[in-house]
Amino acid sequence: MLAELDLAGTARVPASVTPVETRAELTRDKPAPKLRGHLLSGVGQGALDAGLQGGLLVSLAAATGFAFFSEAPLLVQALLGGSAALAVGAVARMRQIAGRADNAEEQADLRGRREVEELADRLWELEESEERFRGLVDALGDIVVHRDREGRIVYANRVLASLLDRKADELEGKTLAELGIDIGVVMDAAFNDDECLSSTDVAIRTASGTRWYSWIELSVRDQTSEAVSHRAIARDITDRKRAELAAISARERAETASKAKSRFLATVSHEIRTPMNGIMGMAKLLRGTELSPEQNTYVGAISTSASALLALIEDLLDFSKIEAGKLELEPRLSSPRELAEHTVELLAARAFAKDIGLGCFVAPNVPATAMIDPGRFRQILLNLVGNAIKFTDVGGVLVEITGSEPGRERSL
Repeated sequence: MLAELDLAGTARVPASVTPVETRAELTRDKPAPKLRGHLLSGVGQGALDAGLQGGLLVSLAAATGFAFFSEAPLLVQALLGGSAALAVGAVARMRQIAGRADNAEEQADLRGRREVEELADRLWELEESEERFRGLVDALGDIVVHRDREGRIVYANRVLASLLDRKADELEGKTLAELGIDIGVVMDAAFNDDECLSSTDVAIRTASGTRWYSWIELSVRDQTSEAVSHRAIARDITDRKRAELAAISARERAETASKAKSRFLATVSHEIRTPMNGIMGMAKLLRGTELSPEQNTYVGAISTSASALLALIEDLLDFSKIEAGKLELEPRLSSPRELAEHTVELLAARAFAKDIGLGCFVAPNVPATAMIDPGRFRQILLNLVGNAIKFTDVGGVLVEITGSEPGRERSL
């Protein structure tokens, strides 16, 4: 604050201001204080003395204050020139600067508060986003784990925590091995610039039993920090795994039963084939003796039936070959007419028992011989004609064999 000037040019210092010097004290015997180095730095001492003698008395220290150093030259000019108006203008100028400083401080405080509020809003948005993300990850029902380069858990969702009957924060800093989870060998991006993806089935022991998970592991190298981390997501496949194990077990049981059946058929066929060969041998010997035509027919029927029974035994063995996919045809020149007639002879007794007729007709266009598998051909006829006799109660069964039209592939 500056001293007030009266009309006589005498300065009146307000009571609230303690002047450095008064007019009575500043006389010629006591020169004015040297203020060089303070607000009046750069002003000559002689000019200062002249200004004080001109009748202007002011408490410089109280009038200006060190905060307005840039206005000091203007104030000094006012003091030295004895111009009260100029001094008053300097005071107004300093008050404006003080006002602007206050406004600048207020604006700086306002900007600071706004920045703090913006940071608080952003922090709140980040927390909300993180909460939504965690809720979404937990709602998926899948295990989500993030581990660092050493394999220690950085983040694990609530699914894994509840599965292991622990809190989520208790899992941080632990390895999967420490939690009893073995995921085997994981591809590491530390030795590769690209992302490394691997997948495996993992069994996790829980309080309610072992659960199976399809574990997908992603090893990533950060291109900026070069840090490597492992991210994994695992889905519960326990039901599917149990179904697969049940299917494998059922297949193994079926294969075991098939092998047992094949062994049984092989044993039975061997046991039956031996006496059947004896029957066929004795029928052949009997045929070499003197027999009546009727007896000769009977002996022929015995031989044919024995041969058919022996062929049936071979067919039983073929069933096991069919199941194993090892059945092969053995075509050779054979007479379709003879094979058809022999089949009818074998089944004639069955038709006679039902009192139905049984006949055989071979068309003229059927060749005398053809490349066929006689065993498979006889087997087909036996099945077809046998079923026809079985489901026919009135009338009869006719076996008719015809050949294909000329110019086309020959078939029966």
